Amino acid sequence: MPVTALDVHSRSLVLDGRPFGAAGAYEKFAGTLHFAVDPAHPLHAGITDLKLAPRGSDGRVEFQSAIYFCFSIFKVSLNGEQDAAPMVRFD
Repeated sequence: MPVTALDVHSRSLVLDGRPFGAAGAYEKFAGTLHFAVDPAHPLHAGITDLKLAPRGSDGRVEFQSAIYFCFSIFKVSLNGEQDAAPMVRFD
């Protein structure tokens, strides 16, 4: 499914930044993931009543879903050493 946008509503450290073993500290994100699909595409034939849904100006059906995910803040190399560079950045 084509993702059209990701809106991050909140971002915070898990357990106040305390590390989880070798993976280190984690950061959690919550937000909204936006999609737009072509109701005529064969891959979407199994989606109930998709052809009845309102369409945008481009003919695709738009919808959204809440999303929650976590990332390790630090990269961990194959030998287990932590790199000081953050793995994920949203600047």
